[in-house]
Order: sequence, then structure tokens, then C-alpha cells
Amino acid sequence: DFIGATAINRMARFYLDPRDNRTPADYYELIGDDNGVFGCMGLLACDNVCPKQLPLQDQLGIMRRMVSAESVRGILPEFLRKKLQGCGCGCQQKQL
Repeated sequence: DFIGATAINRMARFYLDPRDNRTPADYYELIGDDNGVFGCMGLLACDNVCPKQLPLQDQLGIMRRMVSAESVRGILPEFLRKKLQGCGCGCQQKQL
């Protein structure tokens, strides 16, 4: 019952929009289970078959990191949780 890479791509679009008022906890409720971001096996099949060549794997990675950081909120110290956020390329992604 995986919701699909396209649905996660659309959620990532809103998550990365600075005008979006939802919190990571809101997204975690929607896609933080086996039917959400962890339902994808990561075999890049969606990139191979996407007719519009959307960056589905990139967006899936962003949402996986956000969901992972949200799942350990309150467990990990703040400095370790911050290591989970962002893509590591130096871009200015939305803070968790």
C-alpha cells in the first residue's frame, strides 16, 4: 500500500516551501510508516519510468531525512539530530 513516489514528491514540494505552516510532525503522521517514505525499496525504478523526469529520488531522500529526524526528536541530542537534516551539499533547505 505504498503511496507512491509522486505523492511523496508533491509533499516534498510543500515541505520545502517556506510559506508552508505544517510542522515535520504533521508530515511524519502522513508518511512516517511503511506505506510512506519507507515503503520505497530505493531501486530507482521511479526515476527510470517517470515520463516527466521528476527528481523523485532526491525528493524521497529529503522526506526520508525529515521523517528520520522527526522520529528521533527527544531521543537524540540536538547536535546529532541536526546532522540528519539537509542533504549535505550546503544548500539552504528548510530547517527541522
